[in-house]
Amino acid sequence: MLSLANVGNGQTGASYYEEADNYYTNDHGPSAWWGAGAASLGLDGAVEAAQFAALLDGRLPSGESLHHAAAGRRGGTDATFSAPKSVSLQALVGGDRRIFEAHRLAVERALSYAETLVACRVTVDGITRSERTGNLVVARFNHDLSRACDPQLHTHCVMINATRRADGQWRAVDNEAIYRNKMLLGAYYRSELARELQALGYAVRLTHLDGRFELAHINEHQVKAFSQRSAMIEAYLKTQGMDRSDASAWTKKLVAVITRDKKTDVDRTVLRQDWRELSAAQGIDYRMPEAAASLAVKTDAMTVLMQAVEHASERRSVFSRQDVVQTALERGVGKTTLDKIVTALDEAVRSGQVIRDGERYTTPAAQQLERDILDIEVRGRALLPPLYQGARADLAAPLASLSTGQRDAVLGILLTTNQTIGIQGRAGAGKTTLLSIAAQQAKACGYTVKGLAPSASAARELAGAGIDAETITAFSHRQAKKLDGRTLLIVDEAGMASTRQMHTIMTEAAAAGCRVVLVGDTGQLRSVEAGKPFAQLQAGGMHTAAVNQIQRQKNQRLKHAVELAMDGQTGMAVSVLDKDITELANAPTRFERIANDYIALTPAERHATRVIAGTRHARAEINRCIRAKLGLAELGQEFTLLDRKDHTAQQARSILGYDAGDLVLAETDYPSLGLKRGEIATVVERLDHGIMLERADGVRQPWQPALATKLTAYVPVRRSLAVGDLVRITANDRARGLVNGDMARVDAIAPDRQALTLRFDDDRTVLLDGRRPLALDHGYCSTVHASQGQTCDRVLIEADTHSLTSNQNTFYVAISRARHHAQIYTDDRDMLPLAMGRQHENTAALDVRAKTLEMGDGLCVQPY
Repeated sequence: MLSLANVGNGQTGASYYEEADNYYTNDHGPSAWWGAGAASLGLDGAVEAAQFAALLDGRLPSGESLHHAAAGRRGGTDATFSAPKSVSLQALVGGDRRIFEAHRLAVERALSYAETLVACRVTVDGITRSERTGNLVVARFNHDLSRACDPQLHTHCVMINATRRADGQWRAVDNEAIYRNKMLLGAYYRSELARELQALGYAVRLTHLDGRFELAHINEHQVKAFSQRSAMIEAYLKTQGMDRSDASAWTKKLVAVITRDKKTDVDRTVLRQDWRELSAAQGIDYRMPEAAASLAVKTDAMTVLMQAVEHASERRSVFSRQDVVQTALERGVGKTTLDKIVTALDEAVRSGQVIRDGERYTTPAAQQLERDILDIEVRGRALLPPLYQGARADLAAPLASLSTGQRDAVLGILLTTNQTIGIQGRAGAGKTTLLSIAAQQAKACGYTVKGLAPSASAARELAGAGIDAETITAFSHRQAKKLDGRTLLIVDEAGMASTRQMHTIMTEAAAAGCRVVLVGDTGQLRSVEAGKPFAQLQAGGMHTAAVNQIQRQKNQRLKHAVELAMDGQTGMAVSVLDKDITELANAPTRFERIANDYIALTPAERHATRVIAGTRHARAEINRCIRAKLGLAELGQEFTLLDRKDHTAQQARSILGYDAGDLVLAETDYPSLGLKRGEIATVVERLDHGIMLERADGVRQPWQPALATKLTAYVPVRRSLAVGDLVRITANDRARGLVNGDMARVDAIAPDRQALTLRFDDDRTVLLDGRRPLALDHGYCSTVHASQGQTCDRVLIEADTHSLTSNQNTFYVAISRARHHAQIYTDDRDMLPLAMGRQHENTAALDVRAKTLEMGDGLCVQPY
């Protein structure tokens, strides 16, 4: 594992590393200088405390000062490399000192790559750029204990904030590239450590999709017995109403500091005896397993690489070298090496399996899908007679109530001779209304009108407009598409359709000769999967009607802000809403304020209010705060709820994507597993080549995820539900009429918790079996993605400027949900325009133009 943290100057940094707990420079932590920068300064051997403090202050051995040692200024960056727990046990309890050298080599190789990323900032003629320097000054400190006195082999590598330019001048380090490549550096360390351990005769077992591993002869329960520190963090999170799945990275980091015990001097002889006794109690055998080395499985680097390409290209049409190399390293731990992966990537480019344009990569398959979509649209131009053959004057009355944009869109649908047209409709511009009238006219002309939408709730909106609709996924999976030349196919929220989905729609429509209307907004959120076909089609010349006249917003100031946001003028939109911005830097305080403002509303006002957050963690915390203030936290009873695992298709086929205790839901009948559609089984354990499942009847059945793929994985989480709770449906259930994203109230809970009744706004009730895991979550706060397509009177928006979910698209979607008022809660009012002005990049595969690969363009020659 690798963690990164900035270190203060000599006064603050050295006190933390030396005086506070004698942690870095005592006899128990051998130290050494490392790096080309250290060599240039003549630094060698053990790290002296005074010299370390001076360098953190920016004072070089020559006496040169790089910067003023102001409080809070970065003196360096601590990269801490930690060996897996079982590796620490084998070295520190089992006594195999060869492992220390294996760890050292893995750390140094990762640092060598980090050194290729080092840069400084150079300003010439007012223009600042980043200049690679390729040298680090690193103070390394080796340790063998966690703060809970568990065996933990780890090395702190403090990268001093100084690097030498080509002209010999020393400058502060620009460490942005190091932070950006943190996960890759960690994967490289694990890969090299596994390789060294296998060379010593050990077998490793992968435990996670990111390449984390343990020694094969030490099992999971034995590892947990020596993980007091992790247990402390888990316990603290539980007191805060969270678990690791809820907590964000920064929350877990904060908890790690809060729960950190001050290190004390310990008698290592006594400690090691305790470790040996615990090992014996746990049945750990530290003797070298016989023929362990033969268990190491070597995998062709190209195979691992192409698996990584498949994984990366499912969510992004265009990916970076860093993305694919990191994923390949994670998949190939103990099986291949970084050099082989880089060589395989270069060969894939040369052979045409992967297409490269500078730092951007894509696949021929992704480009072909996009090319097909564009070609189908072009071939369909001027191909058909107008749908409406009557007198245009007869349309005046049916279209009289529409705005100019709506009217033009309806006429476009009825009078076009193109097989495919688009409607670019802004949020709140009345797209559903115009589609309803267009559908009525098409039916009057003898056409069958069908609708598609990315979600079940959006499909239901189309159904409310008189259009027989289903989800795009259901349409794609159905064998008989039921399209013909007298069909008008309306695709709503087309901006959220992926390239793969749009390809299916366009191909099937072209084959059947049916007409297609793509309706959406390129300014709103896009598909989770790869591609932006709706935007591509518009850019490619598809006839598109623009519906820009906003009808939703009744507050003129809010309407003006939405208009600015939809035109990309985010900074001005934020300024317009300045009076509606509350600044609270502390996240928990911000969540409390949102909850207080929500509680202050009347019940009727709450019903017409949506609380929106950018991240899952913020959503969970705000839900917790609101429930506590409503007095529901103490009244509730615990149920098991389903939290879906966010797997790509490639991850879902790997046994590493599943942990003991996970639940899998059958999306279709699987007689071989004894599961019917909708039934749930529990993951009992991982097998060598599969997963052992346990059905509800107690029967265990092995499952191979790579072969039976239509099972969706969930993490069961315990949540409190009380009568009166607002809940959100998180999965479709056609049999019960439950739609993902719908809201309901808990109307009743049986005393034995065997049944739970939900009541919906239309007064419909649904009875659920409380003994089964429930596809529900608290519904007071939702993410921006879940809010798209909704309308309310008032919206309360949590906007963390540090979150990558804060961008142009999410800001536009969030504020445009409200008719009357949008209140924004942020950590930094001044940074808000910049954060919300970020553009969410979603590059098309066809934007990548193949270029000749230069020989020798390896990973360490050309860093990312």
